[in-house]
Amino acid sequence: MNAPKKLALFGGTFDPIHNGHLDLARSARQIADFDRVLFIPCRQSPHKSKAPRATDKQRCEMLTLATKYIEWAELSRIEIDRNSPSFSWQTSLYYARQFPNCELFWILGADQWKKAHTWAEPERLRKRLTFIVATRDEEIVEPRPGWRHITIPLNNPANATAIRAGEGESDWLTAPIAKYLKANQIYS
Repeated sequence: MNAPKKLALFGGTFDPIHNGHLDLARSARQIADFDRVLFIPCRQSPHKSKAPRATDKQRCEMLTLATKYIEWAELSRIEIDRNSPSFSWQTSLYYARQFPNCELFWILGADQWKKAHTWAEPERLRKRLTFIVATRDEEIVEPRPGWRHITIPLNNPANATAIRAGEGESDWLTAPIAKYLKANQIYS
């Protein structure tokens, strides 16, 4: 990857990647004018007790399929290849060192924004990143002193929990992801 001027890090479980994730990345890119968005699946979130249902390999394959034709998006295996748990400060430090003249952003939902101050090394995150915070249903994002953030309303109803439970809508997944899930019987 060439050195970007603006790089967005989009961490998450991606179990599975769905159109809500992709719509959020597109909206964030339009608003903040990123050169690249890196989708970063975590091996095991320190904030979740359950491991993802899809394997690390399956989640990476799904992310590769989902970003295959999006020239500004790609998979990063940095957290999958790191020993558990995954810490955002380590990931952001890695990319800050890789691209020292790059402006770094972190894409997350409003639920995680409310908890970001409890993440490991929050001061490092606060100083290093601008957060792109996705909201639903006209949710209010409270500012946090000393933290930079941009709020983006997300109107896509896709929900990974519902997809895993077989309750999602057919248009919540791209065709290649729906085909992959069916072929590999990941949630059935």
